[in-house]
This record gives sequence, structure tokens and C-alpha cells, in this order.
Amino acid sequence: MIREWRERRDAANEKRAQQFALQREETTKEAQQNIDDFYENYNTKKEKGIAQTRKDAEQFVSSREDTVSGGTSWERIAKLVDTSGKGAKGGAAGSGKERFREMLVSLKKDETAPGAQGI
Repeated sequence: MIREWRERRDAANEKRAQQFALQREETTKEAQQNIDDFYENYNTKKEKGIAQTRKDAEQFVSSREDTVSGGTSWERIAKLVDTSGKGAKGGAAGSGKERFREMLVSLKKDETAPGAQGI
């Protein structure tokens, strides 16, 4: 009677140990796959970000070189400043930024404005 109970208990323990080992192996494989996927996505995003930064830098340099020639001083300044008011910090109506944009646009249009002929 006790011998049978011990045999059943040992068999059940062995079965549980095998199930636990299988479950641990599956969990380890899944975790490793998740880690691999994470790094693959991370590296892809990183490479895209680096490429975009290089592209933005090249555009900035070319636009900067374009702004140092041609037009009045105020036209060149207006090329560097966002006068649309739609930027991240565009400034609401009645704000100092709105008045500055209006003043810059009016100076840009006026060729006789002070400093327009510039350097």
C-alpha cells in the first residue's frame, strides 16, 4: 500500500518536473525571440534615425548656404525664421511672436527698410 503510494507520488513528481522543464525551455525560447526582435527593431529605428538626421543636416547646410546670397537682409532672415506661425511654438494671436512675424514680413517686403541692403 505505501509502496504503491510512493510509486504513484514519484511518478507524479517526475511528470511535473518534465512539464516544468518543457515550460521553462519554451519560456526561455520565447524570451530570447522577444529580445532578438527588440534589438532588430531598435537597430532598424536607429539606422533610420541616423539616415534622417544626415538628410536633415544636408538640407540645413544647403539651405543655410542658399540664405547668405540673394535678396535683401530681411528676405534672407525670413528664410531662416518660420513666419507661418504653425511651428511647435507658433504663438497665439496677440502674442509677441505674432507681432514679430508681422514686423518681419513687412520688413521683408520693404526694400527701403533700415538694414535691408545689409552687407
